[in-house]
Amino acid sequence: MSNSGQNGNSTRLEQQWAERQQHQARTDKTKEVLLAAKDRRIKALEAENRQLKEELKITRGKLYEQV
Repeated sequence: MSNSGQNGNSTRLEQQWAERQQHQARTDKTKEVLLAAKDRRIKALEAENRQLKEELKITRGKLYEQV
């Protein structure tokens, strides 16, 4: 009887381990998706920053010409 109890525990532990592995895989995939989204956001912000710096440079030049 104790042997069957051990098999039940073993099966339950194996199932818990499998569920943990699946959860970890989902977690890793979520992290990858978030990192990719952050990379895209950073690139967009860098492009916007370059554009704004260029516009500021032009505006400063126009302002200087008026002085």
